[in-house]
Amino acid sequence: MKKTALGLLLVVVTIPFMTINYIPHWLGYALICWGLAQTPECPERTPGMAVAAASAILSAALWVAGLFGYGMTFPLDELLALFMTYRLLVWCEGQEALEGAYRLPRLRLSWYALVGTRAAAFLLGFVLPPLGMIWSLAALVAGLVYAVTFYRLLRLVPPQDGQGGGKA
Repeated sequence: MKKTALGLLLVVVTIPFMTINYIPHWLGYALICWGLAQTPECPERTPGMAVAAASAILSAALWVAGLFGYGMTFPLDELLALFMTYRLLVWCEGQEALEGAYRLPRLRLSWYALVGTRAAAFLLGFVLPPLGMIWSLAALVAGLVYAVTFYRLLRLVPPQDGQGGGKA
């Protein structure tokens, strides 16, 4: 399950330069898909794995296009990251082991902060680039808070049968 948390960290951290992101989000989505495949069966797991796999393919295509100097003004990468973090939030809320966990409302609140800061960073980046940079830093902090909260919740989920160890 550490794969899921590491993949989430690769998804929420963005270091862009020109048309390419130095952090390959497609690798993060692949790790999330792989990590979710090793979690206990629940109704939210399969849609989360499907979103992670589709996001990995789309993000890889965007990354390769960026290598060749082709950028995209439509925020597809941002939308993929936000949708994946939402699917992980829904997956956490569907886990029986996490019912009543005090960090679950914190995860939802940190997701709201992540959405707001990423939207502000993207929109203000077009209007006032210096203000967009400030909001990008706020989005990075919100993403890290989301990833840490997710990891702490993930440690409460029991491992799938056949896997050793207690904590993820």
